[in-house]
Amino acid sequence: MPVGALSATEAASAWRWWQSSTVKAILDNPRYTGFPIYGRWQRVEELLDPEDVAAGHLVRFRKSPTSKIVRSVSPRTPRSFP
Repeated sequence: MPVGALSATEAASAWRWWQSSTVKAILDNPRYTGFPIYGRWQRVEELLDPEDVAAGHLVRFRKSPTSKIVRSVSPRTPRSFP
């Protein structure tokens, strides 16, 4: 909802919608700076019971080591913010 469409009371409390940690996460995200990054996360499958393979497994995503992360040298798209 645009801030202009809010009442005066709602507009005064609109800052609560954007926490500082949210804004920092957006600005630190390389996607918004125009530089694509590949391999930040890796898929890891863990067996529920190593003795019984038929019991199934869990799929989790973990951060990759920095040596496996690939960052584009040149921007692919223009920056999303000034």
